[in-house]
Amino acid sequence: MEIEKLSVQLKGFSGQVLDKIPDRSKPLNINVSHKARVEKVEGTKTYLYHLSTDVVPEPRALFTCQVNQVIQVDFVQDLAIQEAKNLSYDLCSQAANLLSFLIGTMTKELIDTPIIIPPSLNLEAFEII
Repeated sequence: MEIEKLSVQLKGFSGQVLDKIPDRSKPLNINVSHKARVEKVEGTKTYLYHLSTDVVPEPRALFTCQVNQVIQVDFVQDLAIQEAKNLSYDLCSQAANLLSFLIGTMTKELIDTPIIIPPSLNLEAFEII
């Protein structure tokens, strides 16, 4: 599969600080999950990968974040939708560096501590919808 052009765009960010302060004696686990929706641009060889990422600590306390990104991929040859879906994880992974940077920057603003997530997508929590 040859790619002619790939671009990543931030489409939205929402975050909030929650009232419940976690017990500092217990570890805080950060759960990161991803949902991707694949859409073909009619009459083109272009697919849009709509990636929505949720970052939530467990137990659910302190903050929540949701990041929405669009990865636009222009292929050299036309692809069937199933082929494009099969490439979802690899192509959405192109947004992982930006995602890590955004979460770190925004959690610094929200809770005065940057939460740094790995610059890769969580394969176990990656879902194509």
